[in-house]
Amino acid sequence: MTTVFTLLLTVIIDIMGIGLVFPVLPELFSTSTNHFLVSHNSLYQFFCITMMIVPFGWTVSGLFIGCLSDLYGRKKLILYSLIMSTLSYIVSAFAITHHLLGLFLFSRLMVGISGGCFCLVQTVMCDIAPEGRLSQYLAWVNCASALGFVSGALVTTLSTWKNITVDVTLPFWIGAIMSALNACMVLFFVKESSKQTQPTENIGLGVIRSIYSLYQSDSTRNLLISFFLIEVAWGVYLQASPMILSQYYHYSTNHIALFYLGYGLCAAATIMFIQPIFENHFSYEFANPWLSWLVKASIFFT
Repeated sequence: MTTVFTLLLTVIIDIMGIGLVFPVLPELFSTSTNHFLVSHNSLYQFFCITMMIVPFGWTVSGLFIGCLSDLYGRKKLILYSLIMSTLSYIVSAFAITHHLLGLFLFSRLMVGISGGCFCLVQTVMCDIAPEGRLSQYLAWVNCASALGFVSGALVTTLSTWKNITVDVTLPFWIGAIMSALNACMVLFFVKESSKQTQPTENIGLGVIRSIYSLYQSDSTRNLLISFFLIEVAWGVYLQASPMILSQYYHYSTNHIALFYLGYGLCAAATIMFIQPIFENHFSYEFANPWLSWLVKASIFFT
């Protein structure tokens, strides 16, 4: 169970980077503070780029990290990802302190690329899950991702509570420390779950071939398109919320962090308690359309 706990902690720290930075970004790119000393006309554009660049890193990493893990080992790739995450948080704090926007964007890209280990954790869970408990192990991974969002928002909430600190970089230093500790735990407590293999073809060609094979299947293609669209919807909702809360409702960094803390707690509770009820009483074919309409209605009323 130590291995399982360490892997779940890896997921929490991986997703924590989102909850850490979302509440802080409006302050970094507000017209009053303008930490990076850019033109006021460009503030919102750079805010959007900062929001976009982490998921872009996930996408790039997700395409290749599976092939690389088969070549070099899953444990090694997870460990390297955590080390990169640690360095990225430190570079982010340095960039904010010295008003270096280009370096800050680079550090956020590195956070996204290092976040590709999320899919590796799922793969390792599939490797080590006892027979008949695979769905439970994967549910734990999903719950850990929600708790990661909670942890990031909680760290930002506590570090900005009642002027405990005026340094906006404190959440990034906390994230760096947690990533470093998690890297140590992976090093000592996680065993390699797969044998390293030599690639039979170029990694890039293998990725292209895999994407093409997914596109060829009608059922897989439709599922991926549906998942892509709902991810776009959630991305717009979650990434636009900090600036809306800051500009229209005059939320402070602490209040925005509390908003995301509530969101993460609701997501974790849903995964742990409500999702099993749906799975026991309804088929996926029946539940997914209704849940999709519920999401649409929630976003519309928001």
